Amino acid sequence: MSSDHRLVGGYIRGYLVVTRCMEVDVDLFSVGLWRYPKADAQRFGDDWWVVLPGQATLALPEGVMRDYEDDNEPELLDVTLHEVRSDLDMLESLDNEEQAAAHAAVHCRRFGTPDLCGPHGLPVWHDPPRARPGGAPRTRVVSPSCIYGEAPDGHLGLKVAAVVNFVKHLRGLEQIADHLTLRQDPTPAWMIDEVLNGDFIEPQYVRRVRGLQQANEFTRNETRRLLTHAVDRAMASSRLVATVRWPEERRPELALVADTACALYVADLLAHVGSTDPDRTYLCSVCGQPYTPRRRLKPNEGRYCTRPECRNERNRMKQVRRRAREGATDGEHHEET
Repeated sequence: MSSDHRLVGGYIRGYLVVTRCMEVDVDLFSVGLWRYPKADAQRFGDDWWVVLPGQATLALPEGVMRDYEDDNEPELLDVTLHEVRSDLDMLESLDNEEQAAAHAAVHCRRFGTPDLCGPHGLPVWHDPPRARPGGAPRTRVVSPSCIYGEAPDGHLGLKVAAVVNFVKHLRGLEQIADHLTLRQDPTPAWMIDEVLNGDFIEPQYVRRVRGLQQANEFTRNETRRLLTHAVDRAMASSRLVATVRWPEERRPELALVADTACALYVADLLAHVGSTDPDRTYLCSVCGQPYTPRRRLKPNEGRYCTRPECRNERNRMKQVRRRAREGATDGEHHEET
């Protein structure tokens, strides 16, 4: 089975190939983003914060479905989720933390607030797997979420450096995916650093990657493993989950549910990772089953999978074409004589 994801009107569209090409729409559900109309950038000591006083209101980007299992009524925004994340991504390009704080405050007022925890600056459900006593295998412990951030003045708040790290982590993942899609040379070390920095990935995995880098053994396959591992971690820590929804007067359907604001940002990342790579799934001309060749086929190239009978047919057709070319060449020689 292969899949290719696109963001269409704010939701993820997955093309799933099972026994024949079949298009499946996967809606993205969310209660929305919490906007703070009085969000303000303030400096406390050496750190810049976005202070979040007052009441928050819910907002839902265009194309994201309201989670009908929640009673809140969000305001519908006239921008897509990708436009919301693109606005947050601007933090990465600003010259200093003061400018980043001012932009983050405007983002929290207009679109919504990334719900990063206070102690660690990570998505609030970041609790990692813990080791059992006695060295037993590691297992995930179900526990409450980490606590939200509190600014030094006592109000709810976001440390700007944590938001910038979150943006850099998601942008690093997207840049690695684009590089793997468009280039054949090794992924630059600075892209890997963007993903490894900030404690978003567990230390033992970071050490493994660093060891492979030092030994010059960090291959493209290892880069892909890092990418998928990091996306899985981001989905788990932000509570972006696949589930089944059954809206009224509709059939049951597969859906993605974003339980937090960070989950919405991760969902947009998921929709765009590798989106420049055209789907390379073809139907075999012999058996009719889907397969994925190592490269994209030319329009006039035969489509044969790796089954023995299909490979035999491919070889037979190659011989037919070879004989046809030889016959044409012999005909030209007879005309010349």
